[in-house]
Amino acid sequence: MGEVTYKNEVLIQRLQRNDFYTSEKSKLTKATETFPTYLYENNYLFIKPDSIQNNVQVEYVKKPSNVIWGFNVGTLGEYLYNEVEYNASTQPTGSINFELHESEQTEVILRILQYAGIIIRDPQIVQAAAQQVQMDEINEKS
Repeated sequence: MGEVTYKNEVLIQRLQRNDFYTSEKSKLTKATETFPTYLYENNYLFIKPDSIQNNVQVEYVKKPSNVIWGFNVGTLGEYLYNEVEYNASTQPTGSINFELHESEQTEVILRILQYAGIIIRDPQIVQAAAQQVQMDEINEKS
């Protein structure tokens, strides 16, 4: 979890459970719009004062979903990609795509190509992908 702000201006102070509830008992330490507080517990965000709750922004890092490349078997026994969204109970042969930022797409594609080249034993594909990965790494450093 990153920063939690009110109106994109006021940083909301994170407190531990006991401090969050204890601070509300005194007029001197009670949360205000100029000094709001929050408690993050069990994936829930509790914010004080209640009057600011509709104007809160949260920055966070999301863990991407696991990728699933679903398929159906064709009439000749071939695997046919199934682009329907995966759902364990209704679409067990469905797919879940990569959740990547645009800046990561090239890297992932190159790594897949490199891996595919190893599997099909095509040294030209492996070499081209490895060179591109190396060039990208050099460019990132400079």
